[in-house]
Amino acid sequence: RETSVHITNTFACLITYAPTSSSASLPDSLRPYFRISVLNLPELSVIAEVLLLAHGFKNAQDLANKLVAFYKLATELFGSTSHDWGVRSIRAVLQFVVARRLAAA
Repeated sequence: RETSVHITNTFACLITYAPTSSSASLPDSLRPYFRISVLNLPELSVIAEVLLLAHGFKNAQDLANKLVAFYKLATELFGSTSHDWGVRSIRAVLQFVVARRLAAA
C-alpha cells in the first residue's frame, strides 16, 4: 500500500541514532532524504557559568570551573554508565543551589 505525505518547505524531521550500533542503522532507501549533522559535547563550564551569572553569583566562573572539575572526577571514579554526569545533572544541582540561596536570603 502506497501512501503520500504532503509536507511544506518549513517541515523538519530530525532523527538521532548511534552509527556504531548495528540495530540503529538507517535503511539505504532513506539515506538520500536525510542530511548528516554532528553534535559536539557541551561545554559544561560555560553552561554552569551562564546559569550562575543569571542568578547573581559574582564568582560564577570560579564556581563553574570547580563544579565541572568535580563532575569530571566523579565521572572517572564512578563511571557514566550508572550515573548521569551531564548537563541535566549540573542544571539540577544549580537549581538546588539557587533555591537554597533564595531561601536563605
